[in-house]
Formats: sequence, structure tokens, C-alpha cells
Amino acid sequence: MEESLENILIINGHQPYPFAEGRLNGTLVALAREHLERRGYQVEITEVSKGWDVRFFGMTALPTFSAHDVMKNPDVEADLARYRAHLEATFPALTSDKEVA
Repeated sequence: MEESLENILIINGHQPYPFAEGRLNGTLVALAREHLERRGYQVEITEVSKGWDVRFFGMTALPTFSAHDVMKNPDVEADLARYRAHLEATFPALTSDKEVA
């Protein structure tokens, strides 16, 4: 990474429906927060369904992750494994020491 990306904004864009409560999105957001904070990042989370006012000035777009067909053909464990690999590849630890406790 060329520049320091110490502040991370996670946008949970899930809109709840009776048939889709957003548990997978919530799990992915929690996993990301835990991964990033252990590596020294400051994390802020915005949930679109609760309203939001985010300004994107000075932000850098990063590689995205998506899970498909999660209702008709779910494979949550495989999706979580792919997501962990995505986080590892995209967000290395900020410090040269071991992860932050």
C-alpha cells in the first residue's frame, strides 16, 4: 500500500426484509471489524437502514467482496473463508509487531 489507510469506514448496505434479516451482512461486518481492529485500524460502521450522512472526500476505493446466491444455495462457511482471505489480502497489519491484542 502506498499510503496509510488507518481509518476504515464499513458501510453495511443491507435493507432488512421479512425474508432477509441481514444476519450474514451483520456477521461479515463483525468479522471485518474484528480483523481490522486487531491489525491496528480505526473502524467506523454505518448502517444504511438506520440512515446515514457520509461524505466520501479523500477516501480511496478498495477491492470489494460479495457473496452470491446466499438464500437459494447458501454456503456460509465457504463465504466466510473467502471473506477472511479477502481481508488478509487487502488489510495487512499496520504495525511491524504482532497483531494488536
